[in-house]
Amino acid sequence: MTLGWATGLGPSNYDFGPGSVEVKDMMLSPGVQRARDYYRKSGCDSSGNPRTVSGGHPFGLKGLWDSGLNPIEQFVGSYDWTISPNADGTITITLKNTTSVQSLLYDHGPRWDRGKSIPTPGGNVTQTFHWTEPNPSRAAGGCGCQ
Repeated sequence: MTLGWATGLGPSNYDFGPGSVEVKDMMLSPGVQRARDYYRKSGCDSSGNPRTVSGGHPFGLKGLWDSGLNPIEQFVGSYDWTISPNADGTITITLKNTTSVQSLLYDHGPRWDRGKSIPTPGGNVTQTFHWTEPNPSRAAGGCGCQ
């Protein structure tokens, strides 16, 4: 992903579903654990400002440290999340991120869209990660939403 973004030769959108290596890494990230905790403690509410703990995971230097050597977490950095309860007692977690030069520079600098017909180095690339898992609120005696 990094090479494709930097050169402009990779896709402009990535979709990572259940079972992918990328999803397995993100499932274990500190930001996703905070999202699960927020969801459970807030009565199964996944709404909120995308740049607060109630709807997003800011990266910054603490995120850099928390990610350690995990290349997926390092590349993704900040992301917005939603958690949706399903009728079967599971939840679907969706993470969305746009990689850009601005993101690389911690929200400083420019952003630009990728070219349609020619490579655009550093242009915006969107990643979506999604998976289904047991509802943490039910197992932890939380909000009990369905």
